[in-house]
Amino acid sequence: FAIKKDGLDIAVFEALKSSLPNDGRIVEHLQKLLAYSNSNLFFHVTYSSRKEGGKARKDTEMLAGIRKAAQSPPAGVEFLGLEDVEAESGRPYCLRGAYRRHGDDVTVFFLLIDMRQDALREAIDAPDAWVGAGQ
Repeated sequence: FAIKKDGLDIAVFEALKSSLPNDGRIVEHLQKLLAYSNSNLFFHVTYSSRKEGGKARKDTEMLAGIRKAAQSPPAGVEFLGLEDVEAESGRPYCLRGAYRRHGDDVTVFFLLIDMRQDALREAIDAPDAWVGAGQ
């Protein structure tokens, strides 16, 4: 979906549910997102129920898959770099991708939403009540 003002896209969002780091749809959604609009601000959201075995959020396999996918923009878009955006408390982990399209700078924020919330469950000693679609 897009946030618009006076008919112009201010920010565009694309989301998918995936628990596989090598899921080709992650790249497909990035390419679709950047082709959707002439906006220079995008949000690529991945909802994941992958059990990561207590790894720090920045070291998960899902995040590594998103990092790799972020380096595959569509033709005509140049990948400039990727940086971590610090996530505190229960906020989702985020990466900021920098791109150039037709001479203009473009930013894509990649958010990884942990649908399992294992770290929060462990912090309050809650039971593992996850009933989901596996990994």
